Amino acid sequence: MISWTPQALSLFERRCEERRNALWALGADPDEVFADWKALIDTHAADARASTVSADRVQTELEILLVDTPSALDPPATLPPAAPSTSAFRIWFGRSTTVMLWLLGVILPLGVILFEGLAGLCAEILFDPMPTWWHVLLITLVPIANAAALLTGSRAQTVDTAHPRLRWTGMANGLAIGISAFYALQFALVTPFAVLAIIYFGIGLIPLAPLFAFLCAVALRTRLRRARFLTDVPPPAAWWKTALPVFLLLLLLALPRLMVPVYTPQVNDTDPAVRARATTLLRTFGSRDLMLRRCYRPNVNMDFFSLLLSGSFRLGQTTSRTEAQTTYYRVTGTPYDAVPPPRLKGLRGQDLIDSDWLDPALGGERVSARIRNLTLAQSRLDGRVDTASGIAYLEWTLEFRNASKTQREARALIELPPGAVVSRVTLWINGEPCEAAFGGRSQTRRAYQQIAVRQRRDPVLVTTAGPDRVLLQCFPVPVDGAMKTRIGISVPLVVPDATQAEAALRLPIFVEQNFTAPADLHTTVWLESDQPAVGGAATPLQVSNSDPFSIRGKIPANAAGPAAFLRLPLAHPYPPIAARDSRLPDGLAILQTLDPPTAPPAFPETLAIVIDGSARMRDYRTHMTEHIFDLLPDDMRVCTFIARDETEVIEGKPPERLRFVGGCDNGPALARAAEWAVENGQAPILWLHAAQPLASLELEALRQLADFSRGTVVIHSHQYGPGANRIAEQLADLDIIRPLPVMGNDAADIIDHLQHKAAHWSRRQIASDERPAATAPGSTHIVRLWAADEIKRLSAPLRKTGHDDAVELARTFQLVTPVSGAVVLETAAQYQAHDLKPADPASTPGIVPEPATGLLLLLGTSLLLAWRRRTRT
Repeated sequence: MISWTPQALSLFERRCEERRNALWALGADPDEVFADWKALIDTHAADARASTVSADRVQTELEILLVDTPSALDPPATLPPAAPSTSAFRIWFGRSTTVMLWLLGVILPLGVILFEGLAGLCAEILFDPMPTWWHVLLITLVPIANAAALLTGSRAQTVDTAHPRLRWTGMANGLAIGISAFYALQFALVTPFAVLAIIYFGIGLIPLAPLFAFLCAVALRTRLRRARFLTDVPPPAAWWKTALPVFLLLLLLALPRLMVPVYTPQVNDTDPAVRARATTLLRTFGSRDLMLRRCYRPNVNMDFFSLLLSGSFRLGQTTSRTEAQTTYYRVTGTPYDAVPPPRLKGLRGQDLIDSDWLDPALGGERVSARIRNLTLAQSRLDGRVDTASGIAYLEWTLEFRNASKTQREARALIELPPGAVVSRVTLWINGEPCEAAFGGRSQTRRAYQQIAVRQRRDPVLVTTAGPDRVLLQCFPVPVDGAMKTRIGISVPLVVPDATQAEAALRLPIFVEQNFTAPADLHTTVWLESDQPAVGGAATPLQVSNSDPFSIRGKIPANAAGPAAFLRLPLAHPYPPIAARDSRLPDGLAILQTLDPPTAPPAFPETLAIVIDGSARMRDYRTHMTEHIFDLLPDDMRVCTFIARDETEVIEGKPPERLRFVGGCDNGPALARAAEWAVENGQAPILWLHAAQPLASLELEALRQLADFSRGTVVIHSHQYGPGANRIAEQLADLDIIRPLPVMGNDAADIIDHLQHKAAHWSRRQIASDERPAATAPGSTHIVRLWAADEIKRLSAPLRKTGHDDAVELARTFQLVTPVSGAVVLETAAQYQAHDLKPADPASTPGIVPEPATGLLLLLGTSLLLAWRRRTRT
């Protein structure tokens, strides 16, 4: 490479400057001419096999080159007449170009970066151009590189200062070209609209800033190429050698976000293999922040690369909100509404979704996300336990407060005690308690949506949400006001071991709610019982020794653990109980007996185990392995089905090291387990799972198997942790999922249930004169529980008729069942408009003993003593 001595460079620069104005006057670009001269001198030196250009060679070469070139020292008369005006224009044009380069290549990009960092406007409307600090650093490099190129390429640079700076400025300029080209492509789809937006709003400068920066960087590249000929600096590397790597780097950084719109449709594909592959890729590489944002705004990524890769240029290729929410759960294992909404980009601090106004689940059948400033203000649980009748009646009174800017709907998914049924719903309107009307499920929901959502009046709705669960909805909770409601629950006591004189009562609990229960808020419990009770290990309740026995205490209202429970003594053997109700036909009664198992307790010979492979089960791995699987007999034939993206089948007990990841659809695993159970002697199925917040996509095979097995498929389920179970709701009409009556997460209860140790209540209608000897009178709640059993029988899936009779029975006995609901409206006209009739307060149950209950208790005690005396003899 030819090098120049400092004297040669100084001489060349001085002689060139003497001819600059003359060249301007002649209409030539001086920098281009000087560059050609320098290149010619280098060529002649190379031909002469010289490695250095000396001052003498420069003097000799310039004497030849400058023969016909006028000097700036010559008299003005030697210049052409038009030279002054041409020179002035070119000087003005050069200075104007420099000003535009500063404005569009430096100031505008810096202003856009600052504006987007503060406001996050582009991230909110189109896509997020600066999702990480790496992106911020690279984008900020563009105006810095352009400013450096402007300063380095100016004529004011001296030889000594330009020499070390040109090489680095050239590299930075190449990076600026690559970065600005990437973002210019990102905004390519909105560039035509941005031009119009400049005319009308001026806001179009934001998406046009990368394009302007790119054009400025290319123009500055030309200046740098000219400037380097005035110094003894090697030419900068080709622009693509720096621009291409940084372009590819940005593409690599964008890959996690680009994969989300590409693979979201595949996560919801009907092909299990496609779903599994897409879910695995998103778990490994996908941007979880973008997946969460798309749950609220499904098509938030409106950039060129995302639309190109996802095929969204074609019509009908957009992603629905449901698909985005499903994808987030399948990838992370957490429902989108279980985490706070994403926040807007920038420093404004707002949420992406203004939860002070928006409630997408209003009036629907899902609890959805927590709503800010909607709280549970009071919670009390009253009740009466009648061990002589084998029942309990509980009333849970709740008061909600709303401190937000608009009316709110309070929603809660409540887990009832095993086998319980809601038999009373009350709402306080203007300080007065108003009883609910009971009717068909769709009938009550239509009335609620008409009055609550559209007319915004004062109803409350209670419907079932799968086995032993109800959904409570109250709307509207007024702004800066409160709403008070109460639900009454008729509960059969659980007898986990038929050989023991003991029963259990599990209290109701929230498993999902859209309001906040303050940490210091407690549910005040006051129960009265005819027998002393013993609370569970984690049940902070105290029992008095007075008669009736009182059970009092406080339970945290926001507890996420298992429900509190009590154990009570029960007569053994238990005598038959007959109960009457005025709504029964004359001369009829309900006979209740406690039936022991038909065979001695023993484990089944075969067992199918379905384990939820979702991430939420990770904390319960040890509990399942050490307290359940290790207690199963070695000679039992076990087949384990682990619900993953693709069901894993293991012959034998589950391995000790189970892997839990993401959110898995348990439907396919349940279907395969049911098929295996039918083929192996109607084996029972044990389903251990976490919350199932999404409906399963593959339940038809299980439904078909359940239909043709004539009710022999039974799935015993146990859920770890709170949350909804959409699969159980989907299969509620088949009545094949039976939640285990477990007190807490006690594995012993699960093992006992597998051995069929529990006793079961039997209720049937008899004539009053057919009562067995020594039959004691019982509570009217026995009649309500019989009605619930009869409704289940009438609405069984294999029956072609009976649905209307089931609804009428639920309306008569005022029960919330899978075919009925309860709704409180505000006026008689509203009830009449929806063909509903509110319950007569005299027919509703209560904590205070029913009329003549004292006499019945006295008579029942006498008969119980006579029964015991007779059995001893």
